[in-house]
Order: sequence, then C-alpha cells, then structure tokens
Amino acid sequence: MKRNLRSLFYLLFFSLFFQHVVAQIPEWNDPNSLPIWMTQEEEGRKDEIGRNFLKSAALTGEVRNVAEFERMEGVLVRYPLGLPTSFIAAMSKHTVVYTLVSSTTNENSARSAYQSAGATLTNCKFIRAATDSYWTRDYGPWYVMNESNQMCIVDFPYDRPRANDDAVNGIVGTYLNIPVYNMPVVHTGGNYMTDGWGISASTDLVYEENSNDVAWVNQQMNAYLGVDTYHVTIDPLGDYIKHIDCWGKFLDVDKVLITQVPTTNANYSKYEQVASYFASQTSAYGTPYQVFRVYSPSGQPYTNSLIVNDRVYVPIKSSPASSTDNAALEVYRQAMPGYTVTGIYYSSWQSTDALHCRAMGMADRQMLYIKHQPLTGVKPYQPEYGITAEILPLSGQSLKSDSLFLIYQTNARSWDTLQLVNTGGTQYGAMLPVNPGETQVSYYLYAVDHAGKRENHPLIGRPDPHIFNVIIPSVFVDFSASATSATIGENITFTDQSTGSSLTSWIWNFGEGAVPATAEGRGPHNVVYSQGGMKTVVLTVNGEYTKTKTDFIEINDYAIYSASATFSGGDLPTDSYFTDVTSSSSCPGVLSVYIPSGAIITGVDVSYSMTAQYYGYMADQRSQLRCTSSGGLAEPVLVVGAGNAPGTYTYLRKNLDIANGVKGGGEIRFELHTGRTWSYSGYSGCQTYNNKVDDNTWKVTVHYTFSQVPVSGIIVTPEEAVIVKNEQIKLFVSVFPDNATDQSVVYESSNPLVAQVGGDGTITAIGNGECLITALSNDGGFIANCRVTVVVPVTGIVVTPETVNVQVGEEVQLIATILPEDATDQRVNWTCSDPSVAYVTTDGKVIAKGAGVAVISATDHEGNYTAECIVDVPHICTASGFITFEKWTEIRGTAVSDLTNSTNYPDHPTITGTLDNFVIPSNSGDYYGCRVSGFLCAPETGYYRFWITGDGNVELWLSSDDTESLKTKIAYHNSATKPSQWNKYSTQRSYYVYLEKANSYYIEALMKEGTGSDNLAVGWLKPGQSGIVPSEIIPGSVLSPRFGNAPVVNNFSKANELKNIGLQRSIEFSVYPNPTKGLIRIVPSEALVSNVLISVLSMTGQVVLNKNVDSINQFTLDLGHLRANFYIIKIQYGEQIFLKKILRTP
Repeated sequence: MKRNLRSLFYLLFFSLFFQHVVAQIPEWNDPNSLPIWMTQEEEGRKDEIGRNFLKSAALTGEVRNVAEFERMEGVLVRYPLGLPTSFIAAMSKHTVVYTLVSSTTNENSARSAYQSAGATLTNCKFIRAATDSYWTRDYGPWYVMNESNQMCIVDFPYDRPRANDDAVNGIVGTYLNIPVYNMPVVHTGGNYMTDGWGISASTDLVYEENSNDVAWVNQQMNAYLGVDTYHVTIDPLGDYIKHIDCWGKFLDVDKVLITQVPTTNANYSKYEQVASYFASQTSAYGTPYQVFRVYSPSGQPYTNSLIVNDRVYVPIKSSPASSTDNAALEVYRQAMPGYTVTGIYYSSWQSTDALHCRAMGMADRQMLYIKHQPLTGVKPYQPEYGITAEILPLSGQSLKSDSLFLIYQTNARSWDTLQLVNTGGTQYGAMLPVNPGETQVSYYLYAVDHAGKRENHPLIGRPDPHIFNVIIPSVFVDFSASATSATIGENITFTDQSTGSSLTSWIWNFGEGAVPATAEGRGPHNVVYSQGGMKTVVLTVNGEYTKTKTDFIEINDYAIYSASATFSGGDLPTDSYFTDVTSSSSCPGVLSVYIPSGAIITGVDVSYSMTAQYYGYMADQRSQLRCTSSGGLAEPVLVVGAGNAPGTYTYLRKNLDIANGVKGGGEIRFELHTGRTWSYSGYSGCQTYNNKVDDNTWKVTVHYTFSQVPVSGIIVTPEEAVIVKNEQIKLFVSVFPDNATDQSVVYESSNPLVAQVGGDGTITAIGNGECLITALSNDGGFIANCRVTVVVPVTGIVVTPETVNVQVGEEVQLIATILPEDATDQRVNWTCSDPSVAYVTTDGKVIAKGAGVAVISATDHEGNYTAECIVDVPHICTASGFITFEKWTEIRGTAVSDLTNSTNYPDHPTITGTLDNFVIPSNSGDYYGCRVSGFLCAPETGYYRFWITGDGNVELWLSSDDTESLKTKIAYHNSATKPSQWNKYSTQRSYYVYLEKANSYYIEALMKEGTGSDNLAVGWLKPGQSGIVPSEIIPGSVLSPRFGNAPVVNNFSKANELKNIGLQRSIEFSVYPNPTKGLIRIVPSEALVSNVLISVLSMTGQVVLNKNVDSINQFTLDLGHLRANFYIIKIQYGEQIFLKKILRTP
C-alpha cells in the first residue's frame, strides 16, 4: 500500500470511569503449553519482552500486508497440539500443515499421532523449533509483499516473555527461504487483523504495550506493514486479554464479523458500539463495511475461526452442534457464499481462546495476486464499463495470456466471458458491455500463470462476485454515418438514432476540418471534410445526454478502392494445437484476393462465424488472420471467443494493418489459423466436430489506392542510445508525411561487432564501442542516424586476498578485479574503515599504520558493488604495572547492586587512583563500594583459573577481549571472607578460562562493604599450575589501568576465545569461515549427543539469534539476515561455554 501515512487513525474513546467487567481467568492444566495469558511468574519478567529483539531496517517502496482470507499455502501449528488431531487430518486433505517440533522424538510423536488420525502425511511438513506454547497465531509470522513482489515475513517482539516462541519467526523465515524484517512494535497476532489493502485493526492494547506512543506505533505499522489506516478500538470484553479475534474478524476487504451478545450482558452496549463504529467506516473498496453479527449467548468463540482458502473452520462447543452453533455457521455461509463452512468441536475451547489462537495461516509464497478496485454501488448507464486489474504472478512464471478472463452476467442471465488484455506492464483490462434495460451486473476476474497457479477476484469467484447496479437513463443517444471511410470532399450523411421520451434538442460536432463543423437539430446532416485524418464526432441530446465516437470517421487524401473474396470450400476445421501466437494451425484456411498492378494496400477487413457444438464452448475458440504474401504480417494477438456454452460466434475486424504497403499486381494470399482449447475425447488435431469455421462466412476485404504520396523525409527515435551488451532496444522511424504511400525503410549498422540491427529496427548490443545505425527510406532514399554506444556493465568486484595479517610499517598489494573482465568501466575506488590502522593508496597498496582491524573496501566507480579485505595489524600488549581503583562512599546496604544502582555510579567516584597489584588496602572505612578495573595482558597461552576474596559482597568479571560490554561474571560470593580465605565458597572460584598470550582482556572486581573489616583481592592459577587456591595475587606486571594508557586490541585473526570448561574434559569448536558473508559452519572436536545451545550476540551483548540443537557433529548457521558487523558466537554445552568473535561482511 502507499507508504505516505494518511492522517486517518481511529481510536474509540469511552468514559474513563466505565465499569470494568473482567473475565475470570480460567485454570490452566495443560502441561504441554503455557497459557495464552501471562502466568504470575511471567508478570514479574515483563521487562524481558523485546529485550533481545534486534530491529531491522524497514522495507522500502510499496509494502502490502497479506490478509488471512487471501490464498494460503498452509497452516502453522505446534506439537504437542492445542487442536484435535482429527482437525489436523481434515485440514491435511486440502492444504499443507506445517508443524513446529522441538526434536526428532517430538517430530516422530507428531507423525504417529497424525497417521493414527488419518492425515495425509504428504501434506504434513515439520519445522524444527523449540516453543513455549501452542499459540502460533499470537507469535507466528505476518506476511507482506515487498516492492519486488516477493513474499517476506515481518517479525515483532511477542508480548509475552517467552524466548522460544519469540524466536519462531526467524526460524520459519529460514525454513521458507524468505526475508524476515524485524518491526520493533510489541504486538501479538491475536490482536491484529488486516484487509490486505492497507487497513488494519487492533484493540488499544497495542498502544498500551508500547508506552501509549500512538504516533510512533502508527508510523512503524506503516513502515513495516504498509498500514495506512489503523482502526484501534477498546475491547468490549474488558481488560482480560484484549485480543480483537475474541470478538471481531475481517472476512473480506469489505466484510467484518462482530460478536453479538444478549441485551442482559454487562458489555452489550460496548459490542453494539464497536459494531456501529465499523458500519460507519469506509472499506478499501470505497463502500461502507458490511457488518455481520454472530450471536454468542454464552461466550461461544465463533469469531475465533480459521479461514484457509475456500474453507472456513468455526469452533463450536457442543457435539453434536447445538442450534446456536448451527445459527453461527449459517451466518458464515451467508457472509461468505461458496465457502465450505465446517464446525470444529473440541472440549478445550475457551470463550477467548479457540481455533484461531492455535493455528496460523501461511501465505502462498507463489500466489497469483490480482489487485482490482471493483465497480460497486449504482452507476449511470454506459454501453461499456472499463474493468482494470493488476495481476502479479509471485511464482516468477509469466501469465497465460489466453487464460485471463473477465467473467460476467447481467440481470442474472447466463455468464459470458471476455479476455483481459494487457494494457502495459502488469496492468490488464477489458470493456464490460451492458445493453439498455440491464440493471444489475455481476462479475469476477480469473487468471492462470505458467506455474499452474489459478486465481479469482474475489477469491471464491462466481458464488460471491462483485456486483454493481445500473441506472437506466431516460434518453439513449446514438447516431450513424453513411460511411466511416471517405476521401477529402466526399459527402457523409449523419443520422440520429437516439431513443427516449421528449427528445427536444440535438447539438452536433463533426470534428476537425468538417464543413459544417457543427449543426443543430435532429438531421440528417450532410458533411464533407477538407482535410484528412481520423475524426471524432459528438452528439448531445436535450443538453445533458452525450454520445462520443472517437476516431469514428477516417478521411483519406486519395481515393480508396476495395476488393473482396469469400471462402466457399466447406467448413474449416480447427486445430487443437493452435492456442497461442507462437504456434500455427496445421490446417489453416487459405483465401486469395486479386489486387491490380500499381495498387498499394492500405487496410484489411475480415469477418467469419465459428460454431461450437458437441460439448465445445464458444470460449474455446482461438483465431488469427495472416497475410502470407511478401511484406505481409500476422495479427499480433489471438482473437478469443466468448460464452461458456455451444453456439455460433461471429467475428468482425476492420482496418487491420497486416498487409499495409504490400503492392498489387496479382493474388494477395491470406491464411486463417483457427484452434480450440478443448477437444472431445477421440477428436484431437484438425477437426470440425467441436468447433469449426462455417462455410461461406469467411470474407476478406482488401482496401487499396493508386495514388502515390511521396516520402519527404524521415527521423529516428532515439537519435542517441546507450545499450547494455546483449540487450535490445527498438528504433522507431517516423516517415513524413504520415500518409506517404511507401512507409518502408531498411536498416544498416556501421559496425556489426558493436551493434546489429534487424529488419524491424530492433538493435542488439554485441560488444563494447560506438557505431551508427542508419535508417534508409525506400522511397526517396532519405537517411536518419542513431548513434549507439554499447557498454558492458559492472556486475561485481572481487578483492584478493580477502584477509591479511601485517605488522606495523609493512605493505601489502591488494588486487581488485572488476566483473566481467570486459566491463566498460574498470575504475576502482579504494577506502579504509580506520585510517589509524591502515592507509590504502589509489592502486590498492595497503600500508599498516597502527594496531587494530580495518576493512579495506574496493568499490566500482558507480558505487554499486563493493568487495572487502580484512586487514589485521596485531598489537602485542604490554602492561603498565598498575590497575584502576575507584571508591564510592556513603552508600548504604551490603549488596553489590547497592553500589551499581547508586546515582553516582559509575561516573562520579569519591576517590580514583591506581594499585600496583590486584589487592586493595584493607580496613579503609564503612558503607562504601569500590571497583578495581583495567586490562589484563595474558603472559602465556592456556587455561587460567581465577579466585576472588573480600570482606563484603564481591563479583569478578572478565571479558572475551578488551571490550567492556562483553564482560561475563566468572566468580562471586555474597558473604564476607577473611583476607586470603580463597575456598570458603565454591562460587569464589571461576571455571577454567582460555586466554592467549599478548592479548588484552578487560577485568573488573566489585565490592560492597557494610561495616567492620574490609578487604578485596583477586588471585589466579596460570597455565600448567594446579591447586585448590591461587598461586598468587595477580601482579601489577600484567595489569594496565582502565584510564590513561589502557591497551587497545582488536586482534581479529586471533579471535580471542573465552571458554569455561569442566574438570573432566573440554570440547574444542571450529567456527569458519571467518570472516563470513552469511553461512558459517560449527564443528566440535567430537560428536555431541546431548543438547547444545548456540547463540549469536551483538557486540553490545544482545542476543540476536538462538538455536537449540539436539546433537551435533557439524552445524551450519545462516547469518545472512544480520547486517555487516562483528558478532560473538556463543556455544553452551553442559557447563562449558565457548565464545568466538566473527565478522559478518557485506
């Protein structure tokens, strides 16, 4: 929909003091799923909602959110189910059921249950994803079409603190191989419905869950989902769950279903108010919404239904269906004629939780989308109404041009068919005829693409078509002419044929060059024209009723003659193999018309009748006229019959240009190629059984002249052209005057190695360079040139090598290769992301300047393609002999959090200084907190173990490199210890931590002192040492302060790993390639058979991706949806944690 946000957002405001009637929360006893509401424990974790959600850029261009009632390729559920398996079995007979399963065991259980229920297993697919609940509607994906007409998913922070559920949409996007965009609005699918045209609806829960920032929510909904109009209402149910699907539903673009409750219901007036609200709003079709009401006397969840293509599944709470259930099903049938409506009984349905909550439609990624603004309401009478549509095959396959139809009926008569004709790009149209006296028109559109996709608009087609009514005017205006083609000075008589009562006035306009130009009165009127061309004639009757006939009269500067011939050799057969313009009939009719010498043909008329019989339909008929004499052409399109019934259809086409310019002097030969799209069994190939051309009906009339109008000059368009190699453009030639007899030209290229030109003026680019394409008129030898420049565009760029390690002062030459090798523009621009690390010359030479990591980018001159090389200049860290000490006084409490929550922490310490080893002065005061922080320069490579001791609550933090934000708490204790009392608490000691020699690591110790003695120290065991206490307090010789001369290390090639390992054995992991453009492979040193958690963290510590793997021999992870940046791969196996920093490149 349009991205310009219209200022039309609706919020129903009610009294601030209305009485809330809150539904009692039912008990929840299902061990397979968390409830649809938040548990008491989850209420305490609401701050986790959206915490690790990584917002992506919004979609660009036009965005369209797919509606539930559009074409679906399947339904998403979760196992264990919240649905009866019999329902899964029923759905699988008509659509694909996608099931979220957490493991192989889980999948096997689902398969067994489905098979036992009689499901069609070939329509059952499984997606591996851990889940917390079975509310796939609430956390499942929302589908949009982007500006390239590609199906995409929009994800959102699920409004429950359920990490597994919230991660599902990324997993589904990977499974379906479609892009996923992350919208930052906290939301839930049960509180959202859309019409597919940019109008959506929710309760005001969406504002409440996003800080009541109405403008921001509306802007985000527009940017990611294309929502132009957002109907936001209160929930008539009260504040219990506030999901719109508990009481409302879009059934189509212009249809809304709203629950109706008894007048005794406490919320009766609120239900009526929201129903009245939607009835007063305008749908995307420009009409008021049709509001249907479904009666729910006892909280039956009838609006919580599921629409899947032409089927509607409605939850009912009685078996067999009660009279109330049957009445609800009948409402759906009346609102959705032609759909199969089925009641689904399940004992666990709740009044605010049923079928819709537990299943989610999955939009057809290859849908054939028809966008059509229907004619509705009452229209003034016209003989024809233009019907237009945009037809988009998302399959990537082209449309079947002979299978695009407008199917219509008037006054409930039989249905007729018109072919939709391409009017440019993806636009199609047809003129729907309406005869006087026909007051109601019903129609729908039908399309087929070469992928086999078929679609109607509206989706159900004939049972529920678009309908509009016609007002019959009191006057019908019409007129005729004695001739529609004449020469200058030849008389034409115009006769009024208007009908109606009280015709009182007639005003005529006969067009340019007419004598007289205008006239009044009924006539007849005699008119001659003083100049040639096409003439438009207008007649207005009674001052308000007008008939315009555009290009009605053709006036020629010279006399036109005609010659005709009629085929009388019997009925002509049709061929089952001639159904498109790329083929030919194997049995065409042949007819010749004699044209005298010296004549030049100016036009052709053709007429014939085709009869469909014996199960053949007139709509099956296809035909095309061809002039096969030298210089002749074929009609550019097939002509299609109309009518889904046997009968005789008459064809008439005038002024065809298929023989224009052909010279006389003998028989001019024509072929009528006819075919059919269907044959009765045993009657294939050429035959007259089902469809035929009737004998003595095929007539060809050829118009010609003897007057020679000489050519006075020609011009070509364009005069200059830049063409991409292997592409084509069409050269257009204008011959002057435009009525010159011989319009033919010939073409020539000055250099066929650069560009070649065909006889129709099509220029094909062959190779780099310039040349002239010359057009030469056959009459007069006039010349016009087009200067053509052929370019080979850049399609990519490659830099070698992709990674280099250099020392400060060293140089390395990078090579950039423009693709393809013969690209016209070979220029390359070089840039460096960090000039303090490296400098790059204009020819790609890199000079290392300082320690760190820099990205050298090579970009083509137009800036469309970039390749990169990662330059790593290692830093050998050196310690300064000190570490930073900071102290905050007058802080009450004994918990470390009392320090970190202080308003003065961390920016305003009372005292700042340095220590020459990792121990603070003891007994320096009461009620203070301190931080000892800086950088540890590892003296050797291997596994270290750390201890912390202190008289107060203490914590020890260590980072995977010198980045403070990546620090991890590795040891702590919450009660006092004496100095050097290293083993009082098990948490004082860290796991083994892997550090690399000469690499710098951020380290931090925190202590909160209450009263009494105070002390803090950090010790360690270095690689090769063993023991139950540290070998020493960490000395100043390996430390540097947090401020001043802290070492800065970004040693990408060493990839600083932080590994927490158990005492029994350690598992090594390989992560490659690094850098990566998207895919990485994770390989453990031995096969793992228990659960492995793989996470991807941003450099700020946010979790952007989680994967649970049952077992792992090797695993491929796709980071293609993440933006280019550094990330941390975190692998947790038992008590072991492995961290690896990687670079995602563009």
